[in-house]
Amino acid sequence: MKVKKAYNFRIYPSKANECLLNKTFGCCRLIYNTMLHEIKNNKPRPTEKQLKVKHPFLKDVDSIALQQSRKNLEIGFKNLKEKRANYPHFKSRKSRQSFRKV
Repeated sequence: MKVKKAYNFRIYPSKANECLLNKTFGCCRLIYNTMLHEIKNNKPRPTEKQLKVKHPFLKDVDSIALQQSRKNLEIGFKNLKEKRANYPHFKSRKSRQSFRKV
């Protein structure tokens, strides 16, 4: 039997790091909500290049976090299709702010 461990860390970022984290949270939320909006309206999904041309500030944050946000939406629809979850919701600022770099 494998034992899995989890660790929780609390970080105290500097003002510059806090600003970068807030930008990353906002950009990940923008990617997720834009793609979900396009899917709900039966429009083709925009590519990352199209989004970066439309929103040039996306170039300031880590691209891996943005790609992971797109993958999270795909996983949400996969879970919907397999009846493990409800339809994905839009993300808001008031919800838990998080992103992953995998």
